[in-house]
Amino acid sequence: MIKPLIIYYGEWWRFITPIFIHLGFLHILMNGISLYYVGIQIEKIFGHIRFLTIFMLSGIMGNIISFAFSSGLSAGASTAIFGLFGVFLMLGENFRDNFAVRQMSQSFLLLIIVNIVFDLLSSGIDIAGHLGGLIGGFFIPYFIGIPNYKMNKSKKILSFVVLMIIVIFCLKTGYMSNN
Repeated sequence: MIKPLIIYYGEWWRFITPIFIHLGFLHILMNGISLYYVGIQIEKIFGHIRFLTIFMLSGIMGNIISFAFSSGLSAGASTAIFGLFGVFLMLGENFRDNFAVRQMSQSFLLLIIVNIVFDLLSSGIDIAGHLGGLIGGFFIPYFIGIPNYKMNKSKKILSFVVLMIIVIFCLKTGYMSNN
């Protein structure tokens, strides 16, 4: 993602394209493997359309937060993959009485922590994008819904409002940091 082009030329599609652009074979391979194994589970729970919606919106959310807080180049599906990790945290929060879901959520929490520590210790990794995708993946399923589950209406509204506040704040912050 190239910040000045987004700002000065109105190329908003640059929040989407980094999800599909990778910086080498190993980068696309690792993201592909992660997407395959995590994506299968999320797609079984949410269905094809909701899965695609969560994946894309989480990736866009990660790129918007990266726009606000990262100065480097952003590329790869990892923002969206972190969004899928966030979905598991959301499921754990909603189904904490279900032992299997709680265990799965705790496993993903450990995976998230390991990945964030790795991000902090490595150079060239967009931690802002990863955290943004994680945030998106946690909140987005609240308002798109879980099939065959009646979501609390106040949680739906609150999650949407929280996401919109974060998006507006990050777009404004990203814009101000480049002027």
